[in-house]
Amino acid sequence: MRPHIFIKVNYANTNNYTHLLDGLKSNDPIHLLNCNEYDNPNDNYNTLHEYLMQLKDKHLPIKYVKFNRHKHKKAKWITKGLIKSIKYRDRLYRDLHTTLSTSDAFQRKKTNLATYNGILKKAIRNAKLNYYNSQFNQNKNNMKSTWKLISEIICKQNKSDKVKKIFSWKVNY
Repeated sequence: MRPHIFIKVNYANTNNYTHLLDGLKSNDPIHLLNCNEYDNPNDNYNTLHEYLMQLKDKHLPIKYVKFNRHKHKKAKWITKGLIKSIKYRDRLYRDLHTTLSTSDAFQRKKTNLATYNGILKKAIRNAKLNYYNSQFNQNKNNMKSTWKLISEIICKQNKSDKVKKIFSWKVNY
């Protein structure tokens, strides 16, 4: 059995973001910057980057969590049953690759894996379809939510909007 893999994540919740924004508001970083137009702008960038990283480390502490590929890549339409099926498919795959390719059992296991994988893909596709159908039915009178779902389906994400919402603070000159 392989050892567990741990990943580093910043522990972020609303309270931590509030403290981070308060830290940004209370200590204006403008006084740290060199305003001489002939100086290297990269120095100001590095200063600002260091300042923001210090605030992030202070208010969004690092937490180690055990990596679970089924949990961390979980989509909204994935159910516990589908996760069990995915784990079973992975077990079939490992079993296939521990079998000699010249043995009779190898071809049988390969066929079983291909069949099971096809059924699983169809089940995932149906779960996704059912999830989005129910979401569209729930939001059929809400145009904003409908367009949000459409953007989610076509993977059109405006990441800059998320950043703007988190760090919406004024800089007074």
